[in-house]
Amino acid sequence: MKQTKKETETQARIRELRKQINSQNKDESRPFTAYKIITYLCTLFFPLVPVALYRLWRPRTEFDRREQILWTSIILVIAVYAISLAGSF
Repeated sequence: MKQTKKETETQARIRELRKQINSQNKDESRPFTAYKIITYLCTLFFPLVPVALYRLWRPRTEFDRREQILWTSIILVIAVYAISLAGSF
């Protein structure tokens, strides 16, 4: 004879919470993926080359809007500084 256990309300809630905890949150920012590290290096070593901007703003990017704006402004600051240094010579 097969006995079936009916899941209690507490067990169902625990199972649901485990599922929620173990699932990835899409709003979570992951700053150190391989894609982002390569983009950071492009930004810091080649700020005047548009590769970093392309990696930031392409349609399928790993950066969210806040990160895109932040890194774009960093690129602009570096570019303005480099141009001002070149103009002083």
